[in-house]
Amino acid sequence: MEEIADLKKQLNSFNREERVEALKKLKKLCPEPLEKTGFVNQHAHSFYSFNAYGYSPSCVAFEGYNKGLFSIGLVDFDTLDGVSEIIEAGEILGIRATAGIESRVFVSEYSEKVINSPGEKGVAYFMGVGFTEKEKKGTAGEKVINRFREISRERNIARLTAVNLQVDKTIGTVDYEADVLSLTPNGNATERHILEALDRKARAALKGKDLIEFWAKRLGEPVGKIQSLIGKSPDLQGLIRSRLFKAAGAAASYPVLDDVIKAIIDLGGIPVFAWLDGTSDGESDPAAILSLMQAKGVVAVNIVPDRNWNIKDKEERVKKVANLNAFINTAKTLGMPLIAGTEMNKFGQSITDNFNAGEIKNFLPDFIAGACFFYGHTLLSRLANCGFNSEWAKKKYPLISKRIEFYTEAGKKFEPGTKKEKLLQELGS
Repeated sequence: MEEIADLKKQLNSFNREERVEALKKLKKLCPEPLEKTGFVNQHAHSFYSFNAYGYSPSCVAFEGYNKGLFSIGLVDFDTLDGVSEIIEAGEILGIRATAGIESRVFVSEYSEKVINSPGEKGVAYFMGVGFTEKEKKGTAGEKVINRFREISRERNIARLTAVNLQVDKTIGTVDYEADVLSLTPNGNATERHILEALDRKARAALKGKDLIEFWAKRLGEPVGKIQSLIGKSPDLQGLIRSRLFKAAGAAASYPVLDDVIKAIIDLGGIPVFAWLDGTSDGESDPAAILSLMQAKGVVAVNIVPDRNWNIKDKEERVKKVANLNAFINTAKTLGMPLIAGTEMNKFGQSITDNFNAGEIKNFLPDFIAGACFFYGHTLLSRLANCGFNSEWAKKKYPLISKRIEFYTEAGKKFEPGTKKEKLLQELGS
């Protein structure tokens, strides 16, 4: 057990070779998963953007394997750094694995409506899934991803500058390079890294009563409340975020949706719309926004189920479950594959949603089918250069519905470890 624990720590090393070595050893020590849930998680973040537990892509894959998931999907914010690693990990462990990216885009048709980014009109969280490699230098796709990173860096520095003005006289200045980027393996920081750096800075400068009084004053909260949170960094950081972090930059600074869709396709991925919870103006009419997305080339949709049903307030839960049902049924009517997963970018989130819950149990077959679709695309892209948007696919299956059906069946049929020769033989090419 001690050896397994040490290897799991090694899985989160910033050195990829060490991670892969640990993963191979863990597979030998754990030839069978601890559980066999048959669930999916197609939206797990890794430490290349932010994972609350510091998980690398290899660790995300191992946790999914150990839970007995049918498939695991990596989706990092503003980066494709983990793509090849999650696919390699899937092959080592024998679990279907896919890779994606998430960022924010500007949707001009909804410029006066909030979509799925709270407080930001015209801005949508958006995804590309099914990549098999990082962006190549000099491509249009690389330009878009570089723009994602530029916007993120500008936003982060602006936020940190504003926060430093409120805290630096007491705890000192949080330095973006030294304190924030040092928490990342490849320089792709998020606001959650800033929160972690700020929390650490305060704890290093102040102790006990002084630390509690500092945050009580800065956050405008009673000393008793801060005292109850001081030993719970995630909860304290959440409060800091709500009090000190302002809304992000202007919507117009984000890349335009049409350009991002083109870049995703050029990079070998498939455009995916990310659903929040149906409570905004932009999401209040699922048919309208999904029809627009589909017309622009969006193929599938993503859902984070937990925030749509696992809610304490009964009235809110009933409302959001109804919204979820309406959205899923609309997507199915339009023939759009569905994927689902928990991001793991907040403490308390598991490697998978509880698909035994009555509110989402009936949708598990749809989510598995969606996972198969993306795995089928990933496998054929990687081994035969015949992904969903390839000329081969368009010629063989000009109807998108038939193409989706083909890749879904391929994802079901072909297991991890499938060799190129067998794949080509089965495809008859």
